[in-house]
Amino acid sequence: MRRIESDDEFRDRCRLGSRYIYNDFAGRGSGGDEYNVLHRAGCAALHEANVNVPKYFADTFDAARAWLYGMRGAEGTGWKRCEICEPDW
Repeated sequence: MRRIESDDEFRDRCRLGSRYIYNDFAGRGSGGDEYNVLHRAGCAALHEANVNVPKYFADTFDAARAWLYGMRGAEGTGWKRCEICEPDW
């Protein structure tokens, strides 16, 4: 996973629908874990988002999941898959 540095880069990454973007609220107060969500890059939930909340990008689900397990813990504990685009996985 690589951090997305700008809103322009974020928009470019969103156009790559077969990749993955992680929305990282980690360390942003209580309940943050429920908002730590892994999306497909083209997910409709990202259309209004920006990089005010850190975003990370991965080329594959396996790469994203490996990074997330190492950095945020198990799926369903420190992060989750998007409920909007998850059925497409």
